[in-house]
Amino acid sequence: MRLTHAYADRDVELSLWVIERFTGTPVSLDRQQLKWVAPGRLGEEDLLEADRPFIEALRDLPAPG
Repeated sequence: MRLTHAYADRDVELSLWVIERFTGTPVSLDRQQLKWVAPGRLGEEDLLEADRPFIEALRDLPAPG
């Protein structure tokens, strides 16, 4: 999923990637905090306005397995 969002001072383009399988440990390449959150709990997180459509899309995904 890809979207653009216009803030008052800039436009941003965001991409969402759904990873079904991986090995190793995720590492932040830009020093942002990483943590695992269940899709149903994303609405409780302090996320930017531009991220809200991703939350809705993730909640609609079928459970893995």
